[in-house]
Amino acid sequence: MRSPDLAILIPYSQGFMVYHRPPGGDLRYADTPPSRHAVLNFVYELPQPRLAAILARCPGRLLTDLLLRETDVCLIPDRWMQHIPIWKTCDRAHFAVQLTEAFLSEPIRLLGRNTGPAE
Repeated sequence: MRSPDLAILIPYSQGFMVYHRPPGGDLRYADTPPSRHAVLNFVYELPQPRLAAILARCPGRLLTDLLLRETDVCLIPDRWMQHIPIWKTCDRAHFAVQLTEAFLSEPIRLLGRNTGPAE
């Protein structure tokens, strides 16, 4: 499978800032209106395979439900970004790309006696 077109969605008070990284390309700010409708349209127009990474623990049920109908969604917890100031959105987007690429190439696995299904 080729690497996906990656949309990084960063929530803020007006909606979402959107960054885009095409496969093998550079990360760029997508000058998209922050509304949910505009963000969803942007993501839907990306070629398959595509992945939306949302930098939030809980991005909102409506947005996630709508995104999941059209693309895969990766939630990156706020805690994983706490070392990058909130106003440095480009730095946060670059780090999200690194986290996503690392996960896609070799996911984190939890090993141990308590990792199996509950009995």
